[in-house]
Amino acid sequence: MYPFEVMLSEKQSKELGSQIYSVVSEAIQKARADAGMDKMFLNKRETCEYLGVSNNTFDKYFRDLKAHDINGLLVYSKKEIDEFVFNK
Repeated sequence: MYPFEVMLSEKQSKELGSQIYSVVSEAIQKARADAGMDKMFLNKRETCEYLGVSNNTFDKYFRDLKAHDINGLLVYSKKEIDEFVFNK
């Protein structure tokens, strides 16, 4: 394959850069939301995903991690999760 070069005007170059920035920013925001990074509290499944462990591993090694009951839903504070992990 032969290399080729694309010539863009200053205006086109800025517009392309803006479009790329927009697409990447949206993808990062979606990934953060999907990973629960923007949430203060996570349910058990999300907590396991956040920690990168299975449900059984979580039950075995994280039983001392405090769960909070919010309207009947058990959730874990991301701040407390991080403190628990970094202080063990």
